[in-house]
Amino acid sequence: MREIKKDFTCILQDTKTGVDLLTFTAQQVGEPQYSASFVGGGVASGSQAFSIVTEAEYTYNPLQHAVIIDGYKWLLTSFYPTLRRRHGAGWATRPKKLYVLNLE
Repeated sequence: MREIKKDFTCILQDTKTGVDLLTFTAQQVGEPQYSASFVGGGVASGSQAFSIVTEAEYTYNPLQHAVIIDGYKWLLTSFYPTLRRRHGAGWATRPKKLYVLNLE
């Protein structure tokens, strides 16, 4: 089966202990989202969001795991499994399980 494109080498880290749990490769899903605005009282507020997909199986724990990509630490906010199916003969019998990680 065709491998996913490897855009990044990532490190999964426990946010409480700072221990590196897993090193894996991932592909970017869409563009990172950056936003800024002013909330009540004129206080500046900003956010950023980023999604990646990986073949690495692990017991991901949102809000307790962080992902380090190119020296930047992103907090894992949610994840969901998905399937990638190959086109052609026999594609339905050999789907590949992938994980989409949503980061902030």
